[in-house]
Amino acid sequence: MQRTKLSLVVKTLRKENGLTQQQLAMKSGAGLCFVRDLEQGKPTLRMDN
Repeated sequence: MQRTKLSLVVKTLRKENGLTQQQLAMKSGAGLCFVRDLEQGKPTLRMDN
């Protein structure tokens, strides 16, 4: 999958803040699968979440 600018920004900021994907999911109220898919640039990701 090709990463988008958004996916790179999210991953970079998450790492800069010392968070795991699971911690980001919990703090943001999103699911872990959503965070993983977002960082991977999954093209069918629903952004209304």
